[in-house]
Amino acid sequence: MDKIWNYKNFNMVVELDVSGEFIYNGIHEINRLTGFSNDGATFSALYSLAVGIERLQKIVYVLWGMDCFDDEEAFENSLITHSHTGLRDKVNEFLERKGESISFSARENEFLLLLTHFYNSARYIRFNIDGEWAKEVYLLRPYIAKYVDDNIDDIFNPERLIATDKVKEFFGRVVGSIAKKYYDFIIKGSRINNTYTYELKSDSKAGKIFLGNYKKNSLIEGQIDERIALKELLIYLRCSKDKTPYFKFVDEIEPLEFDPYMVMEYLEEIVSGNIPQDLIDTVDYLYSENKYSIDRVEKVDLFANSMVCFDGLIKEDCWNIIQKIEAKNLELEDIEQLKENRQFVEDEDILVILDKVIQITEDYHKNRGENTKVFHDNMKKLSSEYQEYYKVDNCED
Repeated sequence: MDKIWNYKNFNMVVELDVSGEFIYNGIHEINRLTGFSNDGATFSALYSLAVGIERLQKIVYVLWGMDCFDDEEAFENSLITHSHTGLRDKVNEFLERKGESISFSARENEFLLLLTHFYNSARYIRFNIDGEWAKEVYLLRPYIAKYVDDNIDDIFNPERLIATDKVKEFFGRVVGSIAKKYYDFIIKGSRINNTYTYELKSDSKAGKIFLGNYKKNSLIEGQIDERIALKELLIYLRCSKDKTPYFKFVDEIEPLEFDPYMVMEYLEEIVSGNIPQDLIDTVDYLYSENKYSIDRVEKVDLFANSMVCFDGLIKEDCWNIIQKIEAKNLELEDIEQLKENRQFVEDEDILVILDKVIQITEDYHKNRGENTKVFHDNMKKLSSEYQEYYKVDNCED
């Protein structure tokens, strides 16, 4: 294969995933913030967006501009820049040579300028002895104030800006629009180059950024969708009366005695993408108080593990009971356990066998142990049938 085609196809499709990952992380951080200040969260949000958008610009640059260079080294050197505005202009230059162009709004252009200033002047400013304090806030304040009609000043901390819903939505639309415009030209550029650079995994962070169909391109809408989806799942877990092997497993775990009045605070943090340290400390304390061993940790850790076949655990329990019946060690509570387990089995063939086992065992007890030989012959036959299905299931699992 042609190395240039490989470069444009394989290298750039990975870069698209990387770009989307950074952009997603930046928007996720903005969505989680209550305010912008001189801290790690604000820095992380801007840094992630700066890196993600820069790499996105460079993918378009490669697809539309590489052919304009005769020398590979000169081309590679031209990519060594962290100027979002410079890349914007260079990409447009390449596009215009082929009768295309990207048009950005004033607020989008100013955001690209903001990212350029942040990345080139604020990124390492705290390592300067006389560096400007709260540079991120200094960059954000006039930009937000110009385009968002909302009170963003924190009266208690002049070096902090309140991240209101309006502000978050604003950033979601600006970043979403920029990402969409560049991605559209990645699709077009891929067609021209006969590459698959535009391809994305739908369940990836990049897929949520570039394939999401959000109103006004707002990436914050995607964050809201995630939050609502998680809340719906939590409500289902709290209220559902469904019977599944997984729910049975969970129901048999003794819950910790959390303070019910703290649950709301914990969940508020969790649905925003953060596991509160107070929750971690509380669990650590309760484990210590109850002297829980590693066994509980390992059991609880199975809670959301899709690699565990919970249906298999039910079938194994049924198999143990059937063996016990066949060995003439039957106790009445075993049949009750078998009846309960039956509710969680979905395999129709195994259900038929369990129903027969329950029926003939109850009839045997009802008749006070008459026809013992017939009963045990039937049990031996059913045990053999169950074992065949059980072995097959275990092999498939």
